[in-house]
Amino acid sequence: ANSVYGVTFSLNYDPALIDTSSVQVSYTNSWLGDITNNNDMIALEKNTPSSGKVDIGMTRTDKSNISGMGEICAVDIFITDDLSGKQAIYETLQLVISNVKIISYDETEIPVNLISDSVVVTDEASLNVVNDVLEDQIRLYPNPSNGTFRIEGIKDVYPVSIHNTTGQQVFSGQVSKEIIQLDLEKGMYFVNIDLGGQIETKKLIVQ
Repeated sequence: ANSVYGVTFSLNYDPALIDTSSVQVSYTNSWLGDITNNNDMIALEKNTPSSGKVDIGMTRTDKSNISGMGEICAVDIFITDDLSGKQAIYETLQLVISNVKIISYDETEIPVNLISDSVVVTDEASLNVVNDVLEDQIRLYPNPSNGTFRIEGIKDVYPVSIHNTTGQQVFSGQVSKEIIQLDLEKGMYFVNIDLGGQIETKKLIVQ
């Protein structure tokens, strides 16, 4: 990013899957500035478990824009430890960034492209092993795609669901090797393949 003075955004999460009291934000390695003793940057954050989000804001204090790339802050989140002893446990924790605003010192707003992510939370000790499907063999082709693609590496029919970066489900059905044709807006999607007790999540880019 070029000529940045301040950044605000919200990180949305599912409060049912994490220890909401564990959310912590660190700015130690931020390229935006040095927060130590308010050297040239100050920052604020507010965690709202009832809404499932943490609001984060940071701004420089020296009246000088800065350009850079990489980490601006780190968010630590601990997963709720209630998986032990259950069978075929899997949950997708989607972390969605929203309400992003980046400005320069003269308050000019800087455009930004958002990319969110997800992780699959499992109790590995209680999962059934799927012998006929190996994770590293499963892939989406073509990817990036125009909305038409197929899942390579699966041998049977499996339940498949697809979500956008806001968590909205845009597809659900039984899928084998056939081509999937969807009318999707450009962006990133999460393709979740239920392998009989184990979820394999792949990212799909639609251009």
